[in-house]
Amino acid sequence: NTKLAGISSGAICAQFILKLEEAASGASSGAEAAARVRAHAQEIFASLDRRIAPVLWWPLGFLGRMGLLLDDLGKYLVPKIVPEGRIRMGVRRLTGGMVPALVPDVVTNFASVEDFSSAVAATSCVWLVVRLEPVRWLRQKCSFCCDGCNPFSFFCFAEYFHHLRTGLAERTAPRHTFTGGLDMIYPIWNCGVMERTLPKRGAHIWLTPTVGGNLKLWNALRFSGWFAGEQYRLGYDHARGLDLQGYFSALSRRVALK
Repeated sequence: NTKLAGISSGAICAQFILKLEEAASGASSGAEAAARVRAHAQEIFASLDRRIAPVLWWPLGFLGRMGLLLDDLGKYLVPKIVPEGRIRMGVRRLTGGMVPALVPDVVTNFASVEDFSSAVAATSCVWLVVRLEPVRWLRQKCSFCCDGCNPFSFFCFAEYFHHLRTGLAERTAPRHTFTGGLDMIYPIWNCGVMERTLPKRGAHIWLTPTVGGNLKLWNALRFSGWFAGEQYRLGYDHARGLDLQGYFSALSRRVALK
């Protein structure tokens, strides 16, 4: 019954989680479900490694090229069924008029897996960083949309200041999700869309490398197959450390994973 809300890479992670849930479905026991999830996750990681090798062989080699990689990987990750009412994806929608603007919006209706895939592509298309085109057409909104994180807008600083002044930041950019250093740019970029994406009730568990201060921006300059593997290892260590601290205590734990 856990709901998933994501912006940009968060939406891709939601897609990944749905595929792991599919792998576990129908298992006769928790142990079998856990084994299926691990095996399927390893298959996805191996497929990802093969696809990223031609893109990440030099520093910042991903610029403008990640979109093609995500489109290719998305064909493999697309779920068979999109559960109704569980997924929320934050985007910025292009409005017309005298002064065009990219306003925060959220996508919650997915009539088909194609709708789901197009929403994932729209919310993970940072201009120049991921794709060369700045926006993507989204049928559900009948509009051009782009990544919920818009690093090319200075208005996000005004949004964040407003959220701090009004108390909205307690929901859209809680203090435990960043250290206050360079990683502070993430809540600044995302708080406006998170206001639309996150439900106002219920427990919110944030899955982001900025929790615990694990984000290192200079890693964008690192490359090699070894470093990709090191990222996997560090990610597992990060999740394991948070688990030991009780960070995921609001979620029910499978018996086989206790």
